[in-house]
Amino acid sequence: MGVLRTLPWGETDLKTTSVQLHGTKSRTLNFREVYGNSNMRIALDTSCLNVNGRSNALNKLEALEREGRIALIVSTVNEKEQRQSNDSQAWKQRYLDKLEQKGMVPEVGYWDLSLWGALWADEDIHRALRAIFGPHQNPREKDWYDFWLLETAIANKCDVFLTLNTRDFVDGTRRERIETLGIKVRTPEEFILEFAT
Repeated sequence: MGVLRTLPWGETDLKTTSVQLHGTKSRTLNFREVYGNSNMRIALDTSCLNVNGRSNALNKLEALEREGRIALIVSTVNEKEQRQSNDSQAWKQRYLDKLEQKGMVPEVGYWDLSLWGALWADEDIHRALRAIFGPHQNPREKDWYDFWLLETAIANKCDVFLTLNTRDFVDGTRRERIETLGIKVRTPEEFILEFAT
């Protein structure tokens, strides 16, 4: 039987789930084998804020967070997206209240959009995301926040980006292309299935 070498936090290798065991062929590891019982950082797409509390998978994730097994991460981009996109003041306030319950991480900064304290963009990551999402991403386009949320999750060294938006993050080869940047993309249900094994 092979021995897994311990990988320190923060290295790109940690995000890889395919390893070569000594004398055996490569195999895919589950989240626990890769991360152990550590506090995994999971960035939430705005679609995963679980404002209604009706999603079983998101309710399970919130329970895992209360147990200290994972950290559900939101950013100032989630807040900006809600302020921009939700016309109903009541719904907007429910989303903003939910965001206040979480610790917010800083966004990747953009001129005329971000305040001081934003993170510097990694140019290689930025170019790779533009290749995946298309070159015409700007704040006036519909999917701008998808791009910005993912870039912010990567910059904040999140392990997983959780989304219900499969069209923009999973379909075709998008998931595989995004995951080459060092972050996993999962729906809540997929994450629960992988985490539970």
